[in-house]
Parts: sequence; structure tokens; C-alpha cells
Amino acid sequence: MASHQNISEVTSPRNSDSYMPFPWGTGEMAGTISTYLDNSLIEPISALEWKSTPEWHLGPRVLQHSMWMYVIDGNGIGWIDNPSRQFNVGKDDFIFIPKGAWHDIYPQRNVYFKYINVHFHIQLYSSCDLLNFLNVSGTIKENRSEFFKKSSNALAREYALREPGWRRMMHTYILQVIAHVFRYHCEMINFHPDKKINKSMLRLLPVLGIVNNEIGNRALDISRLCEIIGVSEVYLRKLFRHSLGVGPNAYIQQRRIEKATRLLRESNLSLIAIAEKCGFLNQYYFHRIFKKLIGTTPLTYRKTTNGQPMP
Repeated sequence: MASHQNISEVTSPRNSDSYMPFPWGTGEMAGTISTYLDNSLIEPISALEWKSTPEWHLGPRVLQHSMWMYVIDGNGIGWIDNPSRQFNVGKDDFIFIPKGAWHDIYPQRNVYFKYINVHFHIQLYSSCDLLNFLNVSGTIKENRSEFFKKSSNALAREYALREPGWRRMMHTYILQVIAHVFRYHCEMINFHPDKKINKSMLRLLPVLGIVNNEIGNRALDISRLCEIIGVSEVYLRKLFRHSLGVGPNAYIQQRRIEKATRLLRESNLSLIAIAEKCGFLNQYYFHRIFKKLIGTTPLTYRKTTNGQPMP
């Protein structure tokens, strides 16, 4: 009988040092981003290819989720947050637009514009929009790479054909794109210069998870959050404002309205039922807060978005 050698004597795994490293490296920033990605929930909304006329405008508008545009053909002009700070848009460009950012993109004069828009949520601890928190926005030009082209086309195909597993595949492609941006274009990530804010955010994440899980509970307010996690109202208000720039009650309202917009788009529930599911005391209060944050009434929002593809 042949003798059997110990497997470690005849084979060994490839040494990690032999792989080409990613541009990012393994510093503190990479570790923090890795923690954020590991605790983020991605929810695809849509991925559609469009062809526009020269008179078309994407906005001005603001979305309650994140999106990216991949330009297949044509030249245009765009801006994000500030109309006076315009940038050129051309073939193979990739534009990230985070949740809550005013923006517009439109073709240059007498030019037809062809593009793919991918809409999605990426919620840190199911509560805080990751791209918004990291201030990720702007244009990436990878003229020699087909990564964004292939990923955007694959997403549009999955959304159009909706074969078994299509949602999971869209989730995977979106994660791949975001990880690619973070690894190869880390200059797009704008951490707050005050490291204390980033540490405050990490402490706040479990609280945001509680908000997400109890958003339909009418009794959810700052006093209940303090009771659950065992801190004072003063401390919790400071933590919210230091990390997110808003107080806890305003944040809860924002999350309730985000859920309401999703239900208005994707369900046939009555406005009363949606108000109840989102934790509002009554339909009147729901109507008032919705119009304050979205700029239109729930009924008008449903009529203009329900069943309609979003460019």
C-alpha cells in the first residue's frame, strides 16, 4: 500500500501577499467601511434603459432613495445639490446620486441621450442611507473599463425579464458596484473630518435598528428609545444631532414617510391603512407630515408614481 503523506507536506494555499492588492489598502478607513457594508441592507427598486429627446430633463428633483446613471451614448450636463456647480456628462460616465440630493441631468442641445438608471435603497442597520451618510456623489470616468457598463446592463436585463432569483441577482450586482466604487474610487467617500462624529454614528446604529423594527408603533418616540437603550433624552438628542444633523423625533418622522412612499408605490392599501402601518396617529397628521417632507399629498404622490417606471 502507498504511504499517505500529510496534506500540508504536498500542498498549501496561495499566499495572500501574492495577490495584487486593491488600491484602498487595509487602514482604519477600510475597516470602518467594511463594518458599514456588512451591516447594510440593499433593496433594489428598478433598473431601466432609457432614450431621451434633446428637450428632456431628469429633474430638478430629489429622491427618497439612492440611484446611479450609466451613460450609454450622448453628451449632457448635470448638477448635484448645487445648480451653479455643473459638470459634463458623456458616454461611459457613471454618476452616483445619493438619497435626498437635489439633482438634474439633461442632454446638450440637439443631442439624444441613452442611459441606464438604477434605483435602490442601501440602509445602514436598515435605517440610515449609507451613501448619504458617506456623502458619496458625483461622476466616475472609467473609459478603459467595462465594469459599470456590464453591471448596469445586467441589472436592466434582470429587472426586465424577472426570471427566478432576479431580485437576489439585482442585490448582488448593486453590492458589487458599490464595493467596486469604495475599493477603486475611495476619493468619492467623504468622511466627516471630525472622527468623533463617525464614532458617534457607530454608537447610534443599534438605536437606528430599533427605529426600523418599531416604525409602525405609534408609541415610538424619544422617551421610548431612551427607555429601551437606557440613556437620557439629553444624551440621545446629542447623539442624533452630532451624527445625523437632526433630532430623534424628526428622524422617526423621516423614516415613517420613507415607508409610506414605498407603500404608496408598491401596494393598493388605503391611505388610512398606510398611515396606521407607518405609526401615524391619524390620517390628518400623516397627510400634514407627508406634504411637509415630500412636497405633495400622499394621494397625488400615488397617482404620479404608482405603476409608472422611474427614470
